[in-house]
Amino acid sequence: MPKFNIKFSPQMKKYVFIGVVLVALVFVVVQFNRNSEFRAAKKAFNEKDYIRAAELFETLGTYSDSDAYASYCRALDSFEKTDYETAQELFEQLGTFQKSAKYFLYSQGMIAYQNSQYWEAASLFEKCGESVLGHTAFLDNEEKAKMCYYTSGWILETTGDYERAIICYRLADDYDDAKTRLKECENALASGQKTEAYGIY
Repeated sequence: MPKFNIKFSPQMKKYVFIGVVLVALVFVVVQFNRNSEFRAAKKAFNEKDYIRAAELFETLGTYSDSDAYASYCRALDSFEKTDYETAQELFEQLGTFQKSAKYFLYSQGMIAYQNSQYWEAASLFEKCGESVLGHTAFLDNEEKAKMCYYTSGWILETTGDYERAIICYRLADDYDDAKTRLKECENALASGQKTEAYGIY
């Protein structure tokens, strides 16, 4: 195979060097601008201006997870506006990005709560507080879980299902007057009042 021996004149070498330097400068300027835009987007995100942050992230494409951040901001905006159906869908698509998995469970919990599925809602609120290293609170998930258990207990108590109501009030712990209601149900059960087999709400 023939070998080509290309020789550059001193003037050509100079032009090549200048070209390389210019390309490097353009790259540095572009990177600097993108970093500045990313910082501006993160600032809007930290200030909870989620729509503006999403728009800024979207202009950056895939730069430094900007596309994921844009979706995350849209999801948080829906969550803040209590549009839990939309928020749930967006958080599910994001998987484990940031706190998406926890927000996904919390949104599911709120949907279940709005549909009067209190037992299921309580379970979801509890799950969104779990972590690999142990139980950690997320937003007001613990209070929400207790509220749902309490509501389930109250519904069961009014229908005369004291045994299941007792379970719910125990799980409600110190929420509202759960301890008083627990005693009332225990007394009703001890006095021989009939417990009917209703499902957990």
